[in-house]
Amino acid sequence: MASTDTDLINHLYSAHTIQSGVKCLIEYNMNSMIKDITVESSGEYVSNGSKPYRKLFPAESVIAPFRPVMSGVKYYIYTASGDASSSAGEPGLFQRSKAVLPSSALPRLYFAGAKNYYKYWASAINTDASMTIKYPKFVLANKILVRFEKYHEIPSACTITLKYSDGTNSGPISATPNSNGESIIYYGTSWSTTESSLVTSNDKKITEVTVNATNRDQDRVTAIIEISPRLVRDLSSDVVNFTINKESSNSAGDGVLPVGSVTANTLSIDLAKYDNESMQYLSYDDTVSSPDHLKSDKNYLIKNAEIKMYMTVDVSGTIKTINQGTYFINQYSIGSYGDVHIEALDGAKYLQETLMPNLYLESYPVTAILSAVLDNVGMTNYNFNTASTEAKVDESINIIKYFSTDDTMTVWDTIQQICMDTQMNAVFDDNNILQFYTRNYMYNNSRNINFSFYSEPKTVAGVNRIANIISFSKREIPATNQVIVRWQVPQIVNQGQSAEPVWQSPVTILGGGGLRFNLPYPQTKQTMPDQIGYYVLFLEPNVTSSYEAENAQALYQYAGYLLIDSEIIEYDAIGFEYNKGDGLGAKFFWATSQTDVDKYRAMVPSYAGDTTFFKPAGVYRIKENADGTIAGRGALGTTPASHVVGQATAWTDYTGVEIK
Repeated sequence: MASTDTDLINHLYSAHTIQSGVKCLIEYNMNSMIKDITVESSGEYVSNGSKPYRKLFPAESVIAPFRPVMSGVKYYIYTASGDASSSAGEPGLFQRSKAVLPSSALPRLYFAGAKNYYKYWASAINTDASMTIKYPKFVLANKILVRFEKYHEIPSACTITLKYSDGTNSGPISATPNSNGESIIYYGTSWSTTESSLVTSNDKKITEVTVNATNRDQDRVTAIIEISPRLVRDLSSDVVNFTINKESSNSAGDGVLPVGSVTANTLSIDLAKYDNESMQYLSYDDTVSSPDHLKSDKNYLIKNAEIKMYMTVDVSGTIKTINQGTYFINQYSIGSYGDVHIEALDGAKYLQETLMPNLYLESYPVTAILSAVLDNVGMTNYNFNTASTEAKVDESINIIKYFSTDDTMTVWDTIQQICMDTQMNAVFDDNNILQFYTRNYMYNNSRNINFSFYSEPKTVAGVNRIANIISFSKREIPATNQVIVRWQVPQIVNQGQSAEPVWQSPVTILGGGGLRFNLPYPQTKQTMPDQIGYYVLFLEPNVTSSYEAENAQALYQYAGYLLIDSEIIEYDAIGFEYNKGDGLGAKFFWATSQTDVDKYRAMVPSYAGDTTFFKPAGVYRIKENADGTIAGRGALGTTPASHVVGQATAWTDYTGVEIK
């Protein structure tokens, strides 16, 4: 259970008797129940009497099942004002494809293609959009849902007009899109944009739905993701019992890691109407002709129908609902007496039934790979939980050098494989959001997840809480120490009849530079932006390895030894600076491997050779002891001493020093 309702939480803490119940809603998407639907549109781009973008943005896509539940995936469409501009402050800002963490305020930009799995419909620039959905036989609906891709443009106005099976019409009904790009109307005694006006026992027979959206004329297109009539029914009084199985990690018997598993939540529910003479639950048959294919007094069972489960609690006469998740019917059975058994899965069901699109990605963070996989199939309701901060990237977010997909695998199988290899965890939460958790997030002690247990009543924040310990037992189990030693017998190498050397030393690279500031001894800790430690600064132009810019260089090795006069100094990291171009200036970090460099490099614009955004800082961190004291001075038996910037330390005047 996850709730922010203070009254409900306090009631659960303090009440001796809790009156609970269940609420169950089933929602049918009529577009997935009726065949031979036709879609008519006007306002799309036309050139010489043809519609060249029809395959890229087909009108039929708006009635496809399992549409994205939120905006975020935006296909590139050129506009004169720069619809895909990446300049700071412009409305066309988009998220970089290799961003470690997805943005909640920026679209993820892709190129439209005829073979893309996920598509939507788009109007011409500065053109009003109009679409009509026609059904060969009526559909039952008490809710009409229209979704726009808000990162193109949210229309300034939207109207919905309905045609009924008797030839009459309703509308146009004004339904201005909300900030998420949704226009929704509900039917009670009349059509309204207020959700509370919905009456689940009342519906209308609809044969046509027409949507008209007004473009804001701001050099943008209007993109429609979905138009769907929905039928919502309340099954709460028919629930006999239900079981929800929620998993988020390997079980103790099946795995050895607490992370690296992706599981689907399951719902098992029994329904019955024993006080009726006829069957109240029927298996839907799309071959039945109108007007007998749908009856207002019957409930229909069909795969992929959406079920929302809630627990209800009476808090001082007010019924509070606790969301238990969104599920989709996977299989069902109807007994001879009208009793029904349903097995349903959460949003994983869609991913389990969708084959992977062809993708090839190079040097992507694993989070960006998961975003690309999900975006390409229209799954936008996901979120990443990481241990990243502004100053530090979650080290358990791996950079995958090369990633390619297998189009014989499902999306779900691919996600499971990625999470297992990178020790991530993923699960759909109660709000139908696919939550990813990195390994470092799972083990992050700073999250402050605390549970208070007490055996006597206790007052907390003015609320008298009752004891929450039912029973407690503690058992000490003595065990002997155990050591497992694994070894491998060395193999014999035979160099018979071979002129090749038995062993050859690897290439050793020697780099050099000059001091930028005096290096005293004894040495105290110094301060860099966001970092405190012992370090030595070398002159940047006189070293050996370049990072995409000829004038930004650093040593090849991230740990090693530096010789200054007759002293050898051991270092364990190289300092770098990066600038995300967000106006907050440059930030500093220590790199101990190429992986660190790749992670932070993915956070900045990919301008090769431009050191404004990413470069070595010419700083090398001197190794420390575990207690924070300096350890790297006077390494390998040399004598530590103070070093002064001057001609003697310049690269051109360096002479060899023999160390014994």
